[in-house]
Amino acid sequence: MLGILACVLALIGFIRAIPMLLQVPDQLDFGAYYVAAYILNTHGELYQSNMIAVAAENAGHVHATSYIYPPFWAVLIRPLALLPYSTAEVVWLVCNVLFLCLSVVLMVHLLQLPFITAAPLVGVLFLMPAVYDTMLLGQVSLLITLLLVGVLTLSVVPISKKCYQNEVLAGVLLGLAVAIKVYQAVMILVYIVHRRMKVLFTTGLTVSITVLIGILFGGGWSSIEHWLTDVMPAVSTMSPFPSNQSIRGVITRFFSTNQFQVPVLTSTNFMSILIRPLIDHALLGRLISWIGILSTISVTVLSMIWRVRQDGQTYVSLVMNFATAIAAMLLITPVVWDFYFVHALIPMVVLAWYNARVSLSQLTLIIVCLLLVLQRYWRFMLLFAQTPWLMCFGFLGIGLLWFTLQRTSFHQYACTITQKNER
Repeated sequence: MLGILACVLALIGFIRAIPMLLQVPDQLDFGAYYVAAYILNTHGELYQSNMIAVAAENAGHVHATSYIYPPFWAVLIRPLALLPYSTAEVVWLVCNVLFLCLSVVLMVHLLQLPFITAAPLVGVLFLMPAVYDTMLLGQVSLLITLLLVGVLTLSVVPISKKCYQNEVLAGVLLGLAVAIKVYQAVMILVYIVHRRMKVLFTTGLTVSITVLIGILFGGGWSSIEHWLTDVMPAVSTMSPFPSNQSIRGVITRFFSTNQFQVPVLTSTNFMSILIRPLIDHALLGRLISWIGILSTISVTVLSMIWRVRQDGQTYVSLVMNFATAIAAMLLITPVVWDFYFVHALIPMVVLAWYNARVSLSQLTLIIVCLLLVLQRYWRFMLLFAQTPWLMCFGFLGIGLLWFTLQRTSFHQYACTITQKNER
């Protein structure tokens, strides 16, 4: 029943999104990338609000949010900014579809699944709100997901075939992911635990090179300095807005009064909502948040170490630890907008593969899917009850996914002990 409910809710949300996808949506985030690249192409300065407004107008009345990414990402988009914006939008939407399909194909290859499963898996993933929301916004999250899948795919090869050049390529891809969005640096923990020094060194080198590229082709040192001192601290500040599903975002809403202007039913129908806390004590909420973040990091690292000690430097231990780190990343990052959950596709597919491999129930995964789908409907539910309990479905889904991945390390240990006793 839970699986049917999740499918119905996912299908309803996807059907509502189809008309917008077919007519090429007004991709606000891609608009920001395009305008930033347009500024560089016309020898302007990034991160200047007055420059952005003028450039957006000159580029073809582009609707865009502020550009908050490093200069390197704007440099990568510069070729697209040579195209008319309407053409670039279509190209980027097609690219996002390709990023999703390639991610699935690589996951199928990585987990040695029958290739025929790729097509239905792509179809199922299209129903996930985070996937089509990413496409509607023109976000870069699907590209980062593809980079992460590539990192994992390249990382497991040296374990069995000693192809150490693949570790270098894995480090390059991870470095690119970190250079685009810094929070991917959490994945470095996996390679520290597994002592993969080539990956770590190459990641650091790649990030350094991207900074140099940003300086040379992205507006000079002033752009880097402005991003480091002004933009990055601003965007790293925790937001209590309901779409933020991080530990800090959710806990803050439970321990402080917040008022929001949110679109309900349509993108232009804004409603003012006042969310009263469970306990009105902001300092206590901040303390609980930090305890939760530090506990999540500690438990994640300890479980990864435990898995390596019990299972060794194996294919399974690396895949499971990589999936665990992604789930942890989606909890501890200060701002986790719900469309970031496209990254959760990796741990979800890995968990489904692991459960099938050791004959475990998929019920937990079904509940995770249901919670992530319910996150799509928080605006609608606010029409009936304005409470922080209706603003944490995504957090609960990722939390359950993370917890389940922790349990797998102890399940492996229990199976090992059982096998030894049977002998």
